[in-house]
Amino acid sequence: MTARPLIVVSNDDGIDADGIWHLAAAMRQVGDVVICAPAAEHSGVGAAMTMGDAIESESVVSRLEGVEAFRIHGTPNDAVRAAFNRHTPRRPSLVVSGVNPGMNLARNSIHSGTIGAAIEGLHRRVPTLAVSAGTDRDASLAAAARVGARIAADLLASGEALLLNVNVPDHPDVELAATRITTIANTIIKRITETTTDDGLPLREVEYLDESATQEGTDVWTVRQGQVSVTPISSNLTAFDLLEKVARIVSA
Repeated sequence: MTARPLIVVSNDDGIDADGIWHLAAAMRQVGDVVICAPAAEHSGVGAAMTMGDAIESESVVSRLEGVEAFRIHGTPNDAVRAAFNRHTPRRPSLVVSGVNPGMNLARNSIHSGTIGAAIEGLHRRVPTLAVSAGTDRDASLAAAARVGARIAADLLASGEALLLNVNVPDHPDVELAATRITTIANTIIKRITETTTDDGLPLREVEYLDESATQEGTDVWTVRQGQVSVTPISSNLTAFDLLEKVARIVSA
């Protein structure tokens, strides 16, 4: 009998964050799940990793039957490395990071610990998702987790070792909304305003430094339309379009 895919679920908000448990619950429909997450919040650390010292970890009581969970005393990237090196019975088929309570969009996403955890999966040549929700409301986290599970199943079926940054806006019908393949908006956040909707629900309004960069086809534009944004991210940091220009500069 063929074993079910083994899925590592991690995050940057810590093992006690609700988002990771929503994600793990949804991922059980796709495969077997092991949770490896930081002991504490590590938002904004990107793909930072611990150097030198051994990374301590321990098993914790799981909220989900049949799902092992481990607390890792390190960064999100450390947590995924620990999963591969010591906490999985066989090679994982998929790494999923999230659900982050707030979207990872535009150039600010480079700082995301949610994406930093996913990058470690990409380095190990397995399909990887980073999943973020529009708010920290329970319904928003759960909906984003279900959308993430649907996309994860498609990615696994493809056999492609890709990293997809998935942003799911806080919208009542988001699970029925279109899913768009997007680019990263070439700008950064200028200001975040916390406000409320007409119904009294919390609302986060984000203003970008260069709003002209949030044009149609970008991740920012897409979630503003109430649609799911899926952005492929590469770990190859070479700026290929600049090679000839730099050759002229350096040899001048």
